[in-house]
Amino acid sequence: MDILKQQFALANDTALRFVDSEKGEKVVVFIHGYLETADIWEEIMTIMSKDYRVISFDIPGHGISETRHKIHSMEYIADTMNALLEQLKIEKCSVIGHSMGGYVAMAFARKYSEKTEKVVLFHSTPESDTPEKKLNRDREIKIISSGKKELLSKSNPGKSFAPENRRKYFDIIDDLSRGIIETDDDGIIALLKGMEERVSSNDIAENLAERLMFLFGKHDEYIPAEYANKLIEQFPKANVKWLENSGHMGIFENRDEAINAIEEFIEK
Repeated sequence: MDILKQQFALANDTALRFVDSEKGEKVVVFIHGYLETADIWEEIMTIMSKDYRVISFDIPGHGISETRHKIHSMEYIADTMNALLEQLKIEKCSVIGHSMGGYVAMAFARKYSEKTEKVVLFHSTPESDTPEKKLNRDREIKIISSGKKELLSKSNPGKSFAPENRRKYFDIIDDLSRGIIETDDDGIIALLKGMEERVSSNDIAENLAERLMFLFGKHDEYIPAEYANKLIEQFPKANVKWLENSGHMGIFENRDEAINAIEEFIEK
């Protein structure tokens, strides 16, 4: 991350690692997903840094950032992000959230609407967890609590890519798997609990209207096309871009198409 300066801050009483290109008039903040780190955005941020000030951070309990509480709610992470932006004297930004990062983006848009220019839900949803999803979160908490984190490291990263892309992106899948092993157990559990208890952000999606964009992957096993189409019907004013060759990792699978869509949306 040569263009992206790695730095550390104490934000919202939480030790945080963040990366910042430091230059650019328009600010874009990237929020990574569950079991990821800020590094997931390196390629996209490096390319977009030519035209924007780009910032990302390891969410609390992931990467090098501190695990601060037993439950990391989406609001707590949004407050931590806001505290970081205040330190950097940033008054407005567009927010890109990948998967779980989208939940934080919506929490930020709710609490700090005056600072939120546009929001991109990258393989994400404004809706709260279904009962089935909550059961899956509880199952993962039990897996982590019983010391079997390697089960997640073996299953989750591969499933995130479209089947035909898994061999091509083997090295990235391997890196993501290692990253899961290195993630703090308490940090994972705190985030799972925070995701499970989050409220619906459908009202925020409606308020954002045309300032919201969905990026969907045609082969996403976490956000299937049928569900994505339901969201499109529910929020007709939102912008939509389908990534034709992507599963849940358009960050890599359709990187350039994703960048073009994001930049076009920000410049609207």
